[in-house]
Formats: sequence, C-alpha cells, structure tokens
Amino acid sequence: MATSSSTFTRDVSPDMFEDTNSTTNEDGNDRTWRGCTMNDIYHNTGPFDWDPEPIYPSNDHQVLFMMPLPEKGPPKPRCTSESYCWNPDYVRMPFAKQNLYPVSNGETTVLKNRWTLIKEALSQPIYSSNDLQQRIFAYNNKYEDRWQFHTLHHFFNNVLDEDENEYFFENIMPNIVKLALQLPELLPSSIPLLKKNKTHAISLTQLQIASLLANAFLCTFPRRNTNKPQSEFGSYPLINFNRFFQATEKRVHSNCSKLQCILNYFRRVTTNPPDGVVTFQRRYLNQFELPQWRKADQPLSSLRIHIDNKGTIEDGLGLLQVDFANKYIGGGVLGSGCVQEEIRFAVCPELIVSCLFTEELDPTEALTIIGVEQYNTWTGYGDTFTWTGNYKDTTPRDIFRRRKCYLVAIDATRFCRPTEQYNISRILRELNKAYVGYYSPTQNKPIPAVATGNWGCGAFRGDPYLKSLLQIMACRLAGRDIVYYTFGNTSLRDDLYSLFTALTENNITIGTLYNYFIQFSESKLPGSSLYTFILQNINNTFTPPDTKSLTHYFSKKRRKVNSPPKDPRIKTKNGVENIVVDEIFDSVVLNNELSSSQTSSTSHTEDGNVEMNCNLIPSSSEDSILLDKVKELENQDVNFKTNSDISTSSSSIGESVLLAKLQELERNEMKVDASSSSTKIGACDTNKMDVDIKFEDGSNKKKAS
Repeated sequence: MATSSSTFTRDVSPDMFEDTNSTTNEDGNDRTWRGCTMNDIYHNTGPFDWDPEPIYPSNDHQVLFMMPLPEKGPPKPRCTSESYCWNPDYVRMPFAKQNLYPVSNGETTVLKNRWTLIKEALSQPIYSSNDLQQRIFAYNNKYEDRWQFHTLHHFFNNVLDEDENEYFFENIMPNIVKLALQLPELLPSSIPLLKKNKTHAISLTQLQIASLLANAFLCTFPRRNTNKPQSEFGSYPLINFNRFFQATEKRVHSNCSKLQCILNYFRRVTTNPPDGVVTFQRRYLNQFELPQWRKADQPLSSLRIHIDNKGTIEDGLGLLQVDFANKYIGGGVLGSGCVQEEIRFAVCPELIVSCLFTEELDPTEALTIIGVEQYNTWTGYGDTFTWTGNYKDTTPRDIFRRRKCYLVAIDATRFCRPTEQYNISRILRELNKAYVGYYSPTQNKPIPAVATGNWGCGAFRGDPYLKSLLQIMACRLAGRDIVYYTFGNTSLRDDLYSLFTALTENNITIGTLYNYFIQFSESKLPGSSLYTFILQNINNTFTPPDTKSLTHYFSKKRRKVNSPPKDPRIKTKNGVENIVVDEIFDSVVLNNELSSSQTSSTSHTEDGNVEMNCNLIPSSSEDSILLDKVKELENQDVNFKTNSDISTSSSSIGESVLLAKLQELERNEMKVDASSSSTKIGACDTNKMDVDIKFEDGSNKKKAS
C-alpha cells in the first residue's frame, strides 16, 4: 500500500552527545525512541544471551596462550619450539636479539642490544616526569633534540597535586616498568601482523596486552617512532607514546584526561592483574563476496529497528557496537584526537594495542574486537572530554573468558566536498564497508544487533540522513537488527522512522532502494531532498524541489534562444517573460493537452540572447527514465535556436516520443536550428514550428509539426 507523501525537515546536527528534550507519546509518557522495543532487539532474552564466536588455534587465528584455559588465574603463555620471528610479517619485539641500537662511545659508535639498554635505563629510579623523559631518551637518543614532552610535563606539574605525584612515582611507575620488562616471559611467541587482504585473528590475554601497553608507554618498540610512507611501518598506526607525550597546548585538557584514563588503567592492572582474553580479527571480503546491491531482493520489512535520540552506542549492551574508526585504527588517540573513536580507546585502553599490529584498513576491510573491558568513566566530547573516575566493568564473560563486549571498527570516507557523498560510487563504498563490518559467518542462529549512530558525520562531513539508510541496508543483508542512536537529533529520529515505515509498508527491497540512490545520484539534487526523493519514488509521485525536471538538463548549460531582448510578441506575466519550447525534433507529435505541471521561463543575458529555462514535472517512473536519458546528453553540443515569433502557452510533451528522439539524437549527434512561426493559442491551440534539422554529414531535412 502506498504511503502518502510527507515533507522531511533537516535540522543542523547538534553536538554528538548533546541531549535535547524528548518527545511524549500518546499516554503522556516521555519516550525518546521509535520502532521496536529493546526487548524485541534482544529476541526476548537477556542482552548477553548470544553464542560466542569460538577460539580455535589455526593458521588464520594465532592464539598466544595455552588452551584449554585453567579454572583460575591468568592463562599461561603459549611457548613454541620456533625461534622468534624477526621479519616484516610479525611485530618487531623490543627484546629480540636482532634489535640493535647504535651507541656512541667517545669517538666510536657501536651496536648494542636495545633490550639491554632498556633494562639498564629503567632499572634506575624515576621520581618525576623529567626523569621519565630521560630514561626514554636513553634508548631513543637520536630523538633527544626533537621530542618535547609538553603534555607529560603539564599533567604532572599542573593537573596532579604533590601527593598524587608522589603516589604515582612511588607506587604505579615502578609497577609499569616491572610489567614492561616481563614481556619476554608473557609473550614468548611471535605476534603476527594483521595485514591487508586477508581475514585473520589474534587472541591475547589481558595481562599480555597490559605488558605490551606498558612497553608502548615507555616507547620501547623498535622502528615505530615514525609513520612516514617510506618507513617499514608507514601503513600502521603509531604505537609508542612519544607523540602523545609531545602534544602541545591544543586540547591540553582533553589530552590530560586521556592520560588520566591510561594511568588509571595501569593502576588497576598492576594492583589486580586481569585474567581475561581479548580477540582481534581483521575481516576482509573480496569483490566476489560482496553483495550485488542492485539485484538484492531482500525486503526491509523483516528488519527490527530501534531509533533513540538519547543514549550512546556504549549503552547497547551485548550488541555489536560500532567504532567510527579512522583507517589507521585508533585515529588520534595517541595524539590530539578526542572524538568517538579516541574516547572509546581511552576509556577502554586495551583497544590501543590494536595499533601495534593492525595495518591501515582498505575499503572492504574491518576490525572486530571481542572482550575488551572498560576501566574509566567520562563526560564531554572533543575539547570538553573529562575523565570522571574509575569504572568497574560487570559485563559477563563467555566460556573463553572474554567480556561479552563486541566492537567493530569501520572507517568512513572523509569528504572534502560533502556533495560527493551522494555519488553512487561513494555510496557503494560506504555500503560495502558497513556490510564487511556487520557480516557474520554464523548461520541459522540469532546474532547480536548493531548499535550505531551518525557514522562519519562529524569531521568527515557525512550526512546522517544518508549514512543511517546505508547502515540499515547493510544490516539487513548481514542478517542483523539495528539500534540507531541519533545523539540528540529528534528530527533525524522521526524522519528516519517515517521513511523506514514507508519502505517496509511498501515492501521495498534492498535492490529497489539502491536504484533510488542511483537515480538520486544522477539527479544532482541537493542532499537535503534525499528522503523526499525516495518517498516520492515509492509513491510514484516524484516531484523534484523547485519543480526542476526536464530542465535539469539545461541547468548547467542553459540553452540560448536568439531573440530580441524586448520582443513585444513575447508575452509576459508579472514582468517575467515566459516561453514554451515545443518539440523540435524531426517527426515529433506534440501532446496538446494543457498541463499545469509544465512551466517555462526565459531571462535575458548580457549579450542580448534569451536564456531558456523550461520546467516539466514528471508524473511516472517513465518520466524518471526520460530525465536520466536527458542527462546523458548534457555534455553534447546541442543548441536550440528560434529565428522568429515565439508565443507562450502551457503544454505537456509526449515523454515516450521525446525519449525516442533523444536516443536518435544521441546516435546521429544532431545539431538543431529551429525557425518557428506561431498561431494564436487558445485553450487547446497548438504551436506550429518549421524545424530545420542539420546532421553532421551536412544533409538536412525539414518537417512541420
């Protein structure tokens, strides 16, 4: 059943976490959501009642601890008979015997094992941030004149008081050093890099992750102090904390709050070592595994959707929570960044270890993470981000000791020009990216819904009205329901639900909706009209804004009609000159019925020509096809010229006839000159025009219509 047309309003998106007043339902109770209930999303069970993805050691899943797990205590590290791998396919560990560093000794320079230098430097007491800096320089001395740890010093000199400083350097700092130096015992096996174009996974214990992060904090990882393109790890995120410590006064408050999150994490894991497990999987789909969106015949009606203007993605307990990622995982968490991804990594610092082994994400790749724990609470966003205290995570664990926290990192496209995002090639890229992230190999049993929001709609300049629909389509094909948080935008909540209702009530399929995107992409209409465009296509009442239709063909290259600028035979209405452009193609029969849906106008240019701007509102899907065909001729040199009288009228053109002639014009690359004479137009009178059609071969043919 067709749904009546409605108008969608577009509000300026508020701050991502800013709440607005909630709406009230018919019962007078506040209800901030639309769609199905969260109980429906959870299939009438608990939020954590999903079967876990198993951990099986294989060539594509490196498990760095012993299986099966012990009943109590941290899992034991996995030892192998293989020698430690020092090659481009594995993380280069700081304790490797091949890790050599040049040390100047007077007039000579010798190579020493860097792990020996690290242990010597860190064995000395550290009483202040200046001492910490000097210890780090002992095994990074070539950066001594370049690294200035502004954030580190500001934090300890201005944020913490004297007692807090003393407690940290007497109690926490020695434990961080001890944890870092335990790395060879905790991780005797090599860590493979999660490289491009392959689906593979790594499972680590939380204690192994803590030791890796302690080494990152102390800047011990070799060849990871730069990400210049020509460097070995130029396609990987930074992992050593030197860049974070160097952050300047920009976002000094939020950077210090991120540092508080990390130090609170170290306080926790050094006083009470965790015994859980975390799995990181890089997921890749090749072009043959991606959906054929145009042909997808799955209807949207079976999808459960919950849209809420309050809450955040982290509130989606037990769901697949979306990280609005940078293609370099973690984004600016170890820099000055402090938006959605960086905040999530700061409050759950175990996520930062993914920067160590995850190569930049390609367009059909995503990173899924199972089992991370939250250690911190916070308020604010961006410059206002503030650490508010310690957090005790009570999320239950699965049989592999992973917290039932499921995260997927997908990177959106950054648009320098926001209008580019409506190009079908850009739409296809975002659809595939979301599908790869939401895809699950699990079949024939319930899987968690997706908890998401305005993906890529901040600094990347995406349109939440578009991105919400793309994620809905990806969820439907991936077999997941969706919980969408609009972050305070009630207009988006209501408009999205209204459109989704129209799509489901009319049994619109994924393929049909994708074809609507193709048409919208070709129409060059403003992005703000997307929902109206889709709804009118559903109802077969497509009426582009400002009654632009056939004349969209003329919008970029307006056709000039050679006529005197003040010809008295051009009738005017309210001082605006109007002109009717009848069919000027060979053997075209005009439809003479008057239609109020057709309008035309002219305006004079500086050179005295009349600039033609005709309008015809299509009333069927055939009209949309006509407009698409007209657009294909947009770049051809087609000039319409009249050399005599012009009269005004309203008339509708035979679209199918015009389409046929457009196709003929495309084949013959015609140039048209029109000489017209007119008769008086009554209620149903017609224009008569002699048309002189000149072909590229020089021949001509004259017809009167």
